[in-house]
Amino acid sequence: MKYFLKFLFSILPTQLRYAVYRRLVKIPRNVPENIVFKIADTTDELESAFKLLHDCYVDVGLMKPDASGMRVTPYHALPSTTTLVAKVQNDVVATLTIIRDSPMGLPCDSFVDLTGLRSGGDRIAEISALAIKRGYRGSLLFYLLKFMYESCVNCLGVDHLIATLTTDSQSNALYESILFFKPIDSKPEINYAFSNFRPVIAEHLNLHEAHDIFKKYYSEKNPKRDLFSFFTKEVFKFNQFPDRRYHMIDYSVMTVENFKYFFIDKSSALKNMPIEKLQALATIYWSKPQIELINNELSMHNVVLLKKLTRKNRFHVCNKNVTISDNGSLFPARLLDVSNMGIRISCGEKISDNFEIIINDYLGKRTHLAVEVKWRNNGGVFGLSVLRADDSWHEMINFFEHKASFDMNPLQSRKSS
Repeated sequence: MKYFLKFLFSILPTQLRYAVYRRLVKIPRNVPENIVFKIADTTDELESAFKLLHDCYVDVGLMKPDASGMRVTPYHALPSTTTLVAKVQNDVVATLTIIRDSPMGLPCDSFVDLTGLRSGGDRIAEISALAIKRGYRGSLLFYLLKFMYESCVNCLGVDHLIATLTTDSQSNALYESILFFKPIDSKPEINYAFSNFRPVIAEHLNLHEAHDIFKKYYSEKNPKRDLFSFFTKEVFKFNQFPDRRYHMIDYSVMTVENFKYFFIDKSSALKNMPIEKLQALATIYWSKPQIELINNELSMHNVVLLKKLTRKNRFHVCNKNVTISDNGSLFPARLLDVSNMGIRISCGEKISDNFEIIINDYLGKRTHLAVEVKWRNNGGVFGLSVLRADDSWHEMINFFEHKASFDMNPLQSRKSS
């Protein structure tokens, strides 16, 4: 009888079956008292996350055992990648990685085309490397996904989420029915090495639409099933979010020490990295100490090396509280990144070559800039040079420069206390 009912359920129309899944949702309230959700920012936290990921992936056939006992991927080497962890005391019991788009691309680029999503200056990220320790899976999954959602929306400036999901485990059904991800291509990919050749499908969620979708399907439901309030309204003290000064979104923990530790000393990840990934990594780190380690590996492949160069640091931000003042007209814009002499913005309006920009920061302080357009693309993204700036602009740049200097030469141990 059990198998017969399961069969009947499997042949229901997809939308009806997904509606049943949503009615079965129950938000657990039995999280451990001493749990903490945070960005992994120490060597110990990263190592524990990579070990948990390795063990969970081996258990379900997503990878073969590695001699290091860790799952360390090329994307973990990126300064723009963020690893989330849940800790009970000093034990990492859950982890998930947010891979922001970069010159290396995203894991799913090997089998889907994201050109349309990339064309307008929106930020894309792929969520990957989800693992929860046995005994915590039923109680922590929704809390980990909530922390991921809030981190993407409030801290990392992500517009579009991608998830590459195994179809034989039906994990895609969870994301489609409960979180409203949509397949990018309906045909599963069966030659995806990143999942140990398990069949996968890439799915997409527009985070600008997610709020209203969650509200439509979950608002005013039984509190046990109200994922709208859970994801967008409830505040938990155990969620520890990073410093948001000046709307910064870079929280790199891959110092040269951590880079060497994870990719050379503790694993063969750098040695086994495909040449095209190494070259992409070199373009990202070409002005930082990590370039010497990357070049050492590239030299083994007789590849032309990039020299360590000195260039102006560019800092990624996500400030949507920006106004363009152009010949008496005011237009909203979004600040994407800044450097000492230039900025990059996105704006959906036609603007002239010279105008003023007003930037409102997190404390309500205003920064005024006179700028000139150096380039623009069809997606509404503009590269601007700063012609004139006030003191608050220089305060912001000094903050970012100091942070970058600390990240390259940390004064404190990266080990957990």
